[in-house]
Amino acid sequence: MRCCEVFKRSQDLQKHKHTQAMGVGYGREKDGFFFGNKISQVRNLIYFFVGFVIIHAHAMSKRTASDANLNAANVQRNLARLMFNQSKVQVQTLCGRSERKTFIKTFDSGSLQDWATKLRVVQQANFCDALGAPTGSASPLSLYNCVSGSDPDKDQNNQSKMASFLNAGSDPNEENELHPKFGTSPVMEAAFHNHDEMLRVLIEHNGNLDTCSGIGWTALHYASQANNPKCVAILLAAGATISKNHKGKTALMRAVEQGKEDVVAVFNCLKE
Repeated sequence: MRCCEVFKRSQDLQKHKHTQAMGVGYGREKDGFFFGNKISQVRNLIYFFVGFVIIHAHAMSKRTASDANLNAANVQRNLARLMFNQSKVQVQTLCGRSERKTFIKTFDSGSLQDWATKLRVVQQANFCDALGAPTGSASPLSLYNCVSGSDPDKDQNNQSKMASFLNAGSDPNEENELHPKFGTSPVMEAAFHNHDEMLRVLIEHNGNLDTCSGIGWTALHYASQANNPKCVAILLAAGATISKNHKGKTALMRAVEQGKEDVVAVFNCLKE
């Protein structure tokens, strides 16, 4: 029994010496986070440094992700602008001299001039928005049916329907928007039936101005044939080209032959 007590006391003494050497126990713990012995100070500094590095790395990762998202958005916008400019290379610009610029300055309509001047900016915005929209019309000829016919009582309702179709991703230049028999587009149909407001909206959504139907007519031919000078003016202000049909006749030639003086007067604004 006595031997066991001696052995136990020797163990307690060794433990006491060990704790003194390590700087813990006997009041050393109360020295604080940075005020223990050198070993505890180094250990605490390492913990502090590692924590700082982790927090800093986490903050930098968030910033890097945010910068990456911003750069991706800028790249997408620049790509959309490039695609838009490539698709519009055939349209006469308002910089320098052009028939379109002459027409806009000469034609006596302040609202049309203002619309035509801002048109390219609106077209670019709609073009960029359409890239992120679902492709395909709600149904074949959905836009075409909105502008076919000339019932004034249905115009307002058709305008709302057409706007919803365009916002949902319908494209006025899609093949399923062309009439299966005549090959006419929504732009041609709107010009023929004198739907001037809907014609503007279709043009703002980058409806092609110079597409030819099955008989080689453009939207200008159809607007002129129906004696719609307002739609002729909108098309010319937007930059439509005066081209010949399958018989070698332009819309102006046909208007002169048929004695449509109001339409001819609009075409004459192309001259200085």
